[in-house]
Amino acid sequence: MALTATDLFNDATTREIGGIGPDQVNLIVSDLIGVQQMLQAAVPTINNLSDLHTQVIINGLIVKAVMRSLYAASHSRLLVVLSNFAT
Repeated sequence: MALTATDLFNDATTREIGGIGPDQVNLIVSDLIGVQQMLQAAVPTINNLSDLHTQVIINGLIVKAVMRSLYAASHSRLLVVLSNFAT
C-alpha cells in the first residue's frame, strides 16, 4: 500500500520527536520532500507551508460561510413553519 502525505508527515515528526541521529536526517528530509510533492500534486498553488496554512484558513472560512448560510436558511424555514402553525 502506498504511503499518504499524512503517513510521511507522521513518520518525519515521529523521528524528530524521538531524537535526530545522523542516520535519521536523510529519512526525515526524504519524508518531508514526499509530503511537499504530494501536496503540490494535489493543489499546485501550494509551494510551501505558508501556502498550505493560507489554504487551510481559506477552507475554514468557506466552511464557516456555508454553515452560516445553512443556519440562516434553516432558521428562516423554521420561522415560516412556526408562523403557519400559529395561524
